[in-house]
Amino acid sequence: MKNYNDELETILEKKSFSVDVKNILLNMLYKIETSYEDYFIVKRNVEDKKVFIQKILNTIEECNEIVLMKPSESEEKENIYTKFKIDKENKKIEVYPNEEAMLYALNNFNYIKMYLSEDYKLIRHSLPKLLNVGREINNTEIIRDFDAWSWNIQKDEITSIETNLIYQNLQILLGYKKLNELLENKLLKTTLLPLEDSLKEVYGEDNTKIILNLIYKLSIIIDVNEDQEERKRIFEQKVLLDKEYSRLNNKRKLIDDISKCKKIIFDKIKEIDIILNNREKLVEEYNKRNEKLPDHSKIFSLSHFSEILLRERKQELDKIEEYNKIIEPKNYTFSKSKYENDLNLLSNIKLDGKIKNSTTKLMINLQEIFLDCFNTQIDKAETKKDILNLIYINRYYNFIPFDSEKYIKDVKELKTKLLNIKSNLAKKLYYYKIVNKNMEFDIVENIFNTKIISIEDIDFEIEKKDEKIILNLYDEETVAETIDIDVHDIDVSNVKFNKKMKLFN
Repeated sequence: MKNYNDELETILEKKSFSVDVKNILLNMLYKIETSYEDYFIVKRNVEDKKVFIQKILNTIEECNEIVLMKPSESEEKENIYTKFKIDKENKKIEVYPNEEAMLYALNNFNYIKMYLSEDYKLIRHSLPKLLNVGREINNTEIIRDFDAWSWNIQKDEITSIETNLIYQNLQILLGYKKLNELLENKLLKTTLLPLEDSLKEVYGEDNTKIILNLIYKLSIIIDVNEDQEERKRIFEQKVLLDKEYSRLNNKRKLIDDISKCKKIIFDKIKEIDIILNNREKLVEEYNKRNEKLPDHSKIFSLSHFSEILLRERKQELDKIEEYNKIIEPKNYTFSKSKYENDLNLLSNIKLDGKIKNSTTKLMINLQEIFLDCFNTQIDKAETKKDILNLIYINRYYNFIPFDSEKYIKDVKELKTKLLNIKSNLAKKLYYYKIVNKNMEFDIVENIFNTKIISIEDIDFEIEKKDEKIILNLYDEETVAETIDIDVHDIDVSNVKFNKKMKLFN
């Protein structure tokens, strides 16, 4: 195994970083190295350890200076992004004196961040922000939630619980590598089609449309809740959309207005033609325009002026063509539909005040469609490796925070779909003879909520006490978790009691 600690020591020998900075970097790398195996086992959707650590080492080597910042008195209330500063030009990082802030800073130093063009007016700010922040939260999870001994989710240290959940949804649906490739794809700046196509390929057009519409809408809400300037910009966009949609919606008036505009344009073109075909008028107009222009901007010849008039004529003809396109049936229907979709994206979002929008209902809707799509992955799984991966991924998903108080597994609105997922996975375990046949179906479902790192190494023992079944889950020789099950909920006729057995074959 490669000794990354020695490699870091070699890099640090060439740096003038302070002793405290070097210690934090060494401690950070130690935590990552010792936790990465557990991190991989629990999550599955992670970057290769060698790649992950090498990126960090390369960034440290590239930095000229890393300076520790003094934490402010209100540190606990501060956002992680106030805990570091990056000066890319001078290759300098200023950061709070802790491993998590250091990892955030190093990740941000060389990030290829996602951007969107002006064509995506409503989400050009919010969607890249959501995906970039989600990626940062994802890449610091190993320090935040793993400590080489246990998996302990720190809800209060997640920068944005909503953003993290949406990002994890996409990562589970697309896989780590695919999502990373998409975020670093230059095409994504001008079109979201690569993202749409990747989802459609696996989950179909209807599911993809629902998923992305919910993500786009949620990204706007999260953004306008945090950024008053963006709230103002989106409000202005909505006013323009309302105006344009009203104009399109009244087709008779639209045609009348376009006819009037075209008449004015034709008159301008006619006037230009008269000037171009009459030298006296050409000279007269040439002199008239030059009189109004400053010396440095004057038109230097009649031939140059003729070229200007021809360009103006073409511009007016282009306007007529644009007006004609607006009322062509196909273009008219497309434009109207686009405005409807944009307005639907902004529907029920409060933009004219400082009241925060709630995301709860939309987040539940997103999880519902996500779980439907996750079922598609379960249906397609046909090997022990694929099924075990899905067991782990589902277990990880159950423990993603939904809000500051609940994990996904605790959201009552999702209970039915979550049970359906567990049932489908359990059926796969039995069908492919992966699970011990002495483990009753209804008991198997309890493994999806265990936080024992390696599910495959779990031993179990079943005890009967009065009206309860006691399920003991062993991590090596120790009882790591005890689960009470109502004896009336399961068939115990074939259960072997008080015998320690392997969970998986």
